[in-house]
Amino acid sequence: MSEWIRSSQCDTAACVEVNVDHEAQVVGIRSSEDPTKVVTFTMAEWDAFVAGATEGDFTWRAGT
Repeated sequence: MSEWIRSSQCDTAACVEVNVDHEAQVVGIRSSEDPTKVVTFTMAEWDAFVAGATEGDFTWRAGT
């Protein structure tokens, strides 16, 4: 995998990091607090997640 990227919105040590491996056609995500644990998704799975997040499918407020 190539370089891990974290959101510019992250201002703590507890950030989600993303890595895209175009050759293997997978996306990895991990927590910056424990970078040894990586979860991988196919590009299709990742695209579906990003589309859902962009459309607000995963929007909620604390306590609701």
